[in-house]
Amino acid sequence: MAAGSLFEELYRCLLAQGEVLGRCLAAGEAQIEALKENDLARVRSITAEQEVFAAQLKKLEEERLLIQHALEGSLNIKSGASLNDLLPYAPAELRPSLQEACADLRHKIENLKEINSFCALLVRKILKINEKLIQILSSGAAGRCYGEKGELHGGLQLNPVLNKSV
Repeated sequence: MAAGSLFEELYRCLLAQGEVLGRCLAAGEAQIEALKENDLARVRSITAEQEVFAAQLKKLEEERLLIQHALEGSLNIKSGASLNDLLPYAPAELRPSLQEACADLRHKIENLKEINSFCALLVRKILKINEKLIQILSSGAAGRCYGEKGELHGGLQLNPVLNKSV
């Protein structure tokens, strides 16, 4: 296959990766909202979608690497060249589009990293809340607590209040 058509294939693959990453970003934003609302069913649904997106990205990345390997062979470039290494060999009319697609991918990946970090933070906070809830519930069954006037009573007589906002 000629290098020009390989670069067109590479461009189509990069666009497809960008499209899937865009869906990942939207799912990540939705996941943040679901976590804030403590909507476990929605979190599970979004997580299932994200698994599908991850599989699609894996397949597209494998395809991209195959195209790049073919380009390396066609252009007699050392194996393992980066996209930036290949860009100078791209047809002049396609080069700006390839550069834009690469920049778009980098931008989306950075945004996705930020969303993932924020989701991880929310999950840690939710786990701490759950831990506190378990402590409250388990201490109420067998523990002792103080009454209104400071006297010690066996068992939990007051209903504890837990702030569920994240």
